[in-house]
Amino acid sequence: MAAPSPLAGAPPPPPPPISDVVVTSHEVVTATLVSLIGGLFFLVLWAAVRGPMRLIYQKRTQISSLRARPPPLRLDGLLHRSLGYLAPIFLITDGELLETAGLDAMMLCRFLALSLQVFVPTAAVCCAVLIPLTRTGTAVEQNSEYANTASLMRYTLSNVEEGSIKLWAPFALSYLVLAHTAFVLHLHYKSFALLRLLHIRHGVHGATPDISPQMKIVGYERRGWKEAAHMLLTTTSAWHMYQDDLRHVRQLVALHQSAELQALHQAAELEPALKHMSSSNDAAEPSHLLPGSGGGALAPAAAGGSPHQSSFEVQQGAGRQKGEGKVSADDGAGSDTASTGGGELPAVLPWWLPPEQIPPEVSAEYGSSGVLAGKVSCVLRRRVQGTTPAGRHVWSCAAQYAVLWLVEGPPPSQELSSLLRSQGPASQPQAPSIEVHGGSRLDGTPKAPAGHGCGWRQALVARLRSGARSSSSAGNAQAAGRAADAVAAQLEGALRELFPSSFSGLVRVYNHSSCDHLLAKHEHAATQRDCCLTAVAAARCTLDAAEAAATAAAAEMKPGQAAAAVSAVTNKKLSRRVQAAAAKLAEREAELARRQAETLALEQQVVAARKEALAQPLGTAFIALFRTQAAASMAVHFESSVLPSGNFVVGPAPGPDNINWPALWCPWGQRWWRAVAVVPPLVVAMLFPIGALTGALSNLNTAVCGGTPETNSLYWPWYCNTDNFWVKLVKSLLQSILPSIISTCWDTYVMPLAFYYLAQIERRHVSLRALDRRITVLFYNFAATNTFLGAVLGGTVFMQIGSLLSNPERWLQVLATALPAASTYFIDYSIIHGLCINLFRFVWPHDGTVLFVLFRWVGLFCPRCERDHCMIRSTPSFRAGRHYGSFLLIQIMALSYAVIAPLLLPIAAFFFLTAWVAWRYSCLHFYERSYESGGRLFETLFTLVVWTMAIFTTFSSLVLASKKAWSASLIMLVTQLPLLYTFHRNVKMSTGHYAKVVPLQATLQAPLAEVDPAMYLPPPLREGAVGWYPEWGKVWEKYGIGRYAW
Repeated sequence: MAAPSPLAGAPPPPPPPISDVVVTSHEVVTATLVSLIGGLFFLVLWAAVRGPMRLIYQKRTQISSLRARPPPLRLDGLLHRSLGYLAPIFLITDGELLETAGLDAMMLCRFLALSLQVFVPTAAVCCAVLIPLTRTGTAVEQNSEYANTASLMRYTLSNVEEGSIKLWAPFALSYLVLAHTAFVLHLHYKSFALLRLLHIRHGVHGATPDISPQMKIVGYERRGWKEAAHMLLTTTSAWHMYQDDLRHVRQLVALHQSAELQALHQAAELEPALKHMSSSNDAAEPSHLLPGSGGGALAPAAAGGSPHQSSFEVQQGAGRQKGEGKVSADDGAGSDTASTGGGELPAVLPWWLPPEQIPPEVSAEYGSSGVLAGKVSCVLRRRVQGTTPAGRHVWSCAAQYAVLWLVEGPPPSQELSSLLRSQGPASQPQAPSIEVHGGSRLDGTPKAPAGHGCGWRQALVARLRSGARSSSSAGNAQAAGRAADAVAAQLEGALRELFPSSFSGLVRVYNHSSCDHLLAKHEHAATQRDCCLTAVAAARCTLDAAEAAATAAAAEMKPGQAAAAVSAVTNKKLSRRVQAAAAKLAEREAELARRQAETLALEQQVVAARKEALAQPLGTAFIALFRTQAAASMAVHFESSVLPSGNFVVGPAPGPDNINWPALWCPWGQRWWRAVAVVPPLVVAMLFPIGALTGALSNLNTAVCGGTPETNSLYWPWYCNTDNFWVKLVKSLLQSILPSIISTCWDTYVMPLAFYYLAQIERRHVSLRALDRRITVLFYNFAATNTFLGAVLGGTVFMQIGSLLSNPERWLQVLATALPAASTYFIDYSIIHGLCINLFRFVWPHDGTVLFVLFRWVGLFCPRCERDHCMIRSTPSFRAGRHYGSFLLIQIMALSYAVIAPLLLPIAAFFFLTAWVAWRYSCLHFYERSYESGGRLFETLFTLVVWTMAIFTTFSSLVLASKKAWSASLIMLVTQLPLLYTFHRNVKMSTGHYAKVVPLQATLQAPLAEVDPAMYLPPPLREGAVGWYPEWGKVWEKYGIGRYAW
């Protein structure tokens, strides 16, 4: 009988020491030195190149439609080259930043300031209290697993003995950390509510009390240390920031009120003259003015047709602006050059035209609506001219006058539909009575006299009872056809019944993807044609030069036999040169003719695709336009009760610059199965072990140097047996710097594309802001689960899973060791990003922008036509989802370890300081938003920060439990989590509720406006494709993403 194997009853091999699976103290020091050197190098490089490349680093100064520009920067001298960019960062106020960059950009900087205000006091208190306590412990010295990490572990709870009374200190500090974070977060929410309401109530130009054309430079006046100290105080103190916002809002409100009072006084002075003029013309028919118009408001039928115009008629005129003609299919035979006269627009108006060549009716300078040519500021694309009760003309946001009806479910059955449509025994429907005292309706329009409009109402009711009802139940009401038209007619009729004077029209939704793809092809063909024009001009110049040389040689011919022979040879060479130049010119002209024919053919296809799309309106969504904000506000709350034949979800429509059109095409059933189909790839993206891969790289020494060449097949003798300075440096860099760089590149290039396309495939986000919000939430989940949790558990717990399964009693010991030890990786990660990556943004703010400059320096990808130059000058947009994801990751790391490893707090505070400096400069001088949501993303960020506070509570209680502080751990869970829920709910109800919409009573004094229906028509379907450019409609511009997903 064979003897038993000696390994059969042997215990499992011991787990690797903790120092082999975490970042060691020596590696943290190496990462700090390398990051510091890298950061200083980037600052020196930035000072050297920002002068020659100022057109790159000050891109926002090149936006011709920007009404409030950032101040120019001085570049004359070493001091201004090195530190001059700090002046606008610390001297421009938040109000001026809001004026030039918008509320979305300001809230991005505010979120960094929020983190700074949280972590600076928290770091001071926690380090002052916890570091002396942890330094007096002896647990690290008694544990051999902390061999290489002892110098850092002595500053964490790992150095506190189990069950020690010292553990009540982090327990008490946890309440202080949560209280301070909640206080700062609440103040920021109140500031956001103030600025949000100011943004809604006073239009797109909050500091401009009228529509007079203005262009200004913010922060241009001379300022000094007093202003810099004030800016630093508002950045580091949430209370001073809130007080400063209060003063700013009061000043702007007072400015608008004074302008309104002045207009009222002027109207009162002119009233006697107006009465005299009206009394002298008694025979004239009195015009119907909207109330509060001051004698100059828009009539009900102005710019939108008669009050009884159908949605089909509104759409037929939606593509024509003031002064435009209608383009037929035959007009596509012309070039896509613009006509500056008052005639018809071309089939495709070039988006790259300079301002002086754009037709006035669609130019940013002279246009009266948001239908503007080319790539202009999103603020101008959402504007509408309105009239205040005092008669002032102001700019307002078109979204305040638009309501979106989105189909959310199946229509009712035929029996239920007939019951819902029952009109009762009355032969004539009674007009709705939405009225207030004084004989006027609540929507701000006068009450119609008795019997007014009865004929068209009876005709409408008859149509609804007969053909429209049968057609709506006979087919798919979401697809193009009679059923969709019937639902649109019913919805329009119901809104006209309720708002006979305020309802302007119903805008239908069209699938314009085919027309958009053709425009992209047309853009490519037109670019090639323009390049051929440049080549033809160059060839013609070459031919002219050759002919001139031949003519000059013939004129200088000298007599004599020898001279004649030389002249003959010269003339022959010149003749060959002329022939070659002529042949080259003929070749270029033939290529130009071919490109021209291709461009004209695509123009005709674009016109045909546009007509085909406009002839097939969908029934998936409808946009109702109103003349008063009060009517739009009431319509939002009607929901599906307006129309009994459909299941709608109703809400304020996004601004024309903020619509995610593919989501409006999608039927409700398709949205459901798309959301389900996205779950598997989303789970794969969330759980892809990038954290484990970077963790494996951090453990490279253990993998390739552990054991001996006989016992380890991965053993690298050349790597492990060499013991000099350079090899040690390479090992430290591989384990400290490289994992963070790989993680950053993965989070910067791979995950944003994955999350964007997965979110876009869902087709559930009708606005670009909602799409960015979804991406932000996905990034937060990825940061919390994959990066944070993977880093905490991946390198320590998972590598000891075999020992833990065989010895379950070691779980608490391993957790007590592993959880604080993982803080060394987060310290390393935060140091690299704070010292190096944030400063690298100065030099490299956008890949495409910098790379193409470098390529052009070596002669690659040089611009060949004006289109190329315009694309180069265009500014990239923010990637809010990606940017906030990286900020939230550092928040999770630092806040979760606030009372466990307090050394992480000052490092996180320094990260947010350098990030605030870099991003404030970028918001002022580089990035330009692709849409403006009024800072609505902060509402989501507030909830995510509260979730981070919940992670802090759970993680801290778990560490205390691993140290056998059972009472403190249980009390934390039982008390702090309910308090966080109560805090979130109370802030949402007391502050967040009032930041979403303007109260109905306030809308009664809002400006009256007539929104051009073409503003809510996608640019490919407008006449001349006005407003189309290659990056239009994308949530992130100039990042290589597609407008549509599967």
